[in-house]
This record gives sequence, structure tokens and C-alpha cells, in this order.
Amino acid sequence: MGILGITNRTENWRTAQYFSPFFASESARARLVERLLPSAKSSPSEVKLELYWKGMRDYLHEYRPRDDAQHLADLYQRLFPDLRSKVCNWRGRHGQPRPLSLKCGNYDVSMRSARKLHTNLVNTEIDIVLESKTHLFIGEAKHESAFGADGNLVLAHQLIRQYVMARILVVLQGGDDADKDVVPFVVWDKPQRGRQPLQLQFMIEQGWMDSRNILSWAEVEKLARDT
Repeated sequence: MGILGITNRTENWRTAQYFSPFFASESARARLVERLLPSAKSSPSEVKLELYWKGMRDYLHEYRPRDDAQHLADLYQRLFPDLRSKVCNWRGRHGQPRPLSLKCGNYDVSMRSARKLHTNLVNTEIDIVLESKTHLFIGEAKHESAFGADGNLVLAHQLIRQYVMARILVVLQGGDDADKDVVPFVVWDKPQRGRQPLQLQFMIEQGWMDSRNILSWAEVEKLARDT
């Protein structure tokens, strides 16, 4: 039981509980990386871990104090030139028309929406982040809540927004020669039950996420304690 005998049901608390052992164990972090990408070749000491990461906000604060809204918009248009049409035209596994509904400003960056995109990217938080020499692993933790979507944002869907932010940030840090691949994953109570959420299906079918990278909380717990 938690404080005052009340069970804490928040995902942040659950994430902190399950991932805290990884901070103290290089081998546990290496096991998690190997589980997400068996081909990754990293020594345990190279793998870094952070929780509740706002990488874009902190990078811009430290390295680029100027207003970079248009620069971020230009990078978005270069890296994801047809993302709106991909979302609009996607039919999902069952062929339903436009299963990810959009408003006119979603995924569309113009002079007027460059600032809104900047705000989206700066405020994007990723629950679990691991970094190796060659990869950035970005994880979303879910327990009881759904995968978020907000039609008032340029980057309306949570998983897509996180992936876009991570890709742009890698390029910002490394320039055109950036070679760190972004590997999304999800920790979820019910990875094998029912139809997957639509934005999760979209990520997988775009080739941005491996369908095997949907971990259960029990699997995370096992990776943390295996020796």
C-alpha cells in the first residue's frame, strides 16, 4: 500500500519503480538495449539512461539560446516532407478510411505554424530514454491511460510526436552526418490483447518501430534482475 494506504496508479510512479534498478546496473541497461535491438553492439558502460526526458527543451536552452522556430520547421519539412499526407492516406490494417483523424493544422508547417511546432517539440517528454554510441532508444510507458492525441497540436499524436522530436534533435546535434538511429519502444500492460492502438499501428507500418518492441512490465522487471 502507498501513502495513506492509497495505491499510486500513476504511470510516472510505476515507471520510476520498474526502471530505477537500471540506473545502478550497467548489465541491466545492456540487456534492455540487446532486447530492443539484438544487432546493437555496445559495451555496458556506454549505455546511458534517463527518465522523463525533454531533450529538445534542454538542448535549446544550453546550446541554442536564439529563437530557432523557423530552423526547426525547416528541419521538420526536410526530414518529414510528406508526413501529413502519410497520416491522411493511411488506412490501417483493416482498411478503414482515415483512421487517424486530422485537423487542418496537424502535421502542416507554414510560416504561421512554425512557432506552434517549436512549442510542440520543446514540450515533448519521453518517459524512458537510453543512448548508445549508435542508437537513441525512446520509450513510452503505459499502464491504464491511452496513447495520447491532441488535435490542437501540429504533431497531434503522441508516439509520432516523440519520434519526430528525437529525429530532429539527433540531426541538430550531429548535422547532416548524424548517424545515431532512433529506436522507439513501448512498455504496456496489455501488449498482446486486442487490436493495437492506431498510432502504434502507424508507427510499425511506417517502419519507424519494430513490432517486437512492445514490452510488458513483467518483462522489464525480469530484464532488471537477471544476472
